[in-house]
Amino acid sequence: MLAPPFPTLTKRERLESATYRIPQVAEMMQVSERHVWRMIDARAIPGVIRLGRTVRVSKSIFDRFLSEGGQR
Repeated sequence: MLAPPFPTLTKRERLESATYRIPQVAEMMQVSERHVWRMIDARAIPGVIRLGRTVRVSKSIFDRFLSEGGQR
């Protein structure tokens, strides 16, 4: 039997590959995690995804945000 051309990823693996966690965002912005949470609450960070109690940030949207100087 032939293997599929691409490995199948679980939902968790797809989420991990397409999003950043809050500590990763804080490290890239060189600020504290608390500051990132404040920015999320103020809707200053685009691409925030909330899944129940889980909060992630879309990699593609956040990377574009950083490349534009972090301005909305």
